[in-house]
Amino acid sequence: MTPGRIPATCGRLRKNAVMSRPSQLILGAVSGLLGIMVFFVAMQSPPDQKPDPKILLLLSAIAICISIACFFRKSRPVTLRLIGIVLLCVGIGGLFMGPPAQNSNKRQIQAYVFLAGLIAGGGWLAVTGKYPVWGAYGIALAKIEEANSEKKAADEVKRKRAKRKDKSI
Repeated sequence: MTPGRIPATCGRLRKNAVMSRPSQLILGAVSGLLGIMVFFVAMQSPPDQKPDPKILLLLSAIAICISIACFFRKSRPVTLRLIGIVLLCVGIGGLFMGPPAQNSNKRQIQAYVFLAGLIAGGGWLAVTGKYPVWGAYGIALAKIEEANSEKKAADEVKRKRAKRKDKSI
């Protein structure tokens, strides 16, 4: 295996490395409920209320996009791109608005680093439509998956041999 390359036996890992299926279902259900609740709050709030009802509707739309991405695998690239675009817009908008002037320099630097992270993550999602597989982390996961698959194959061979031995007796 060449360094930095994930073996072909780990194809399943790259598809499911982010979350297990039950975690996706729980996140999808919770974000869907949040989206519906925030939508109803936005519809019942007066226009002069803080936060603005338009912001609440945007939050509701994002939560429902997350829910759709969790429940339906085929729509995941599109919904992840939508989430990435929203994160990118929030990051760029935060850079133009800037943190409040009364904050210390340390807090301003922290705010800009956070916004840069939003822009980088949102940009990645908007362009690729998938979660990143990080270098060493991805390789480590691939090696773990490869070791597990080899162990499972060895266990399967042992089980078949034991079954044959039982039949022959």
